[in-house]
Amino acid sequence: MRAISDMEFNKFLLRVGNGEEPTDVEGNIQLPQQMIVPYNNDEKSEQRLINSIFPSIENYAHSAEYMSNRAILASRNDQVDRLNENLIAQFPEGTHAGKEVFIPRIPLLPKEIDGYRFYFKRKQFPIRLCFAMIINKAEGQTIEHVGVYFPQSVFSHGQL
Repeated sequence: MRAISDMEFNKFLLRVGNGEEPTDVEGNIQLPQQMIVPYNNDEKSEQRLINSIFPSIENYAHSAEYMSNRAILASRNDQVDRLNENLIAQFPEGTHAGKEVFIPRIPLLPKEIDGYRFYFKRKQFPIRLCFAMIINKAEGQTIEHVGVYFPQSVFSHGQL
């Protein structure tokens, strides 16, 4: 989405994809400063990342469009859990804040699928709030505002 509206970013992506962006001796590229949230320490840097992806979360807490167009991607579940806990603590929960809400286990039995002679019955679904998710879960999704959280190196063998 950003590449459509920001021609400089579009040109940067094309240079990276074509292998034309200058690299250092190790083959690393330098990201533009406007794409980086500076790192001071874990707590302050995480909060700056959260504020840049979810600005004024308290004002937009009831906007499905605002929430569904934003996410922070991380490489490990423990990082995702920490980010989600931090965001949930900032989120105005409303009349049910601090209460446990139980979702009934309603059995789901899909209609017969062509070619299969059996039914698959599922009774429990894992559900949790997700402001941040691991990179693999984001595959195939279109998200307008994305932050990438890498507190340690996650790349190997020149992969990005």
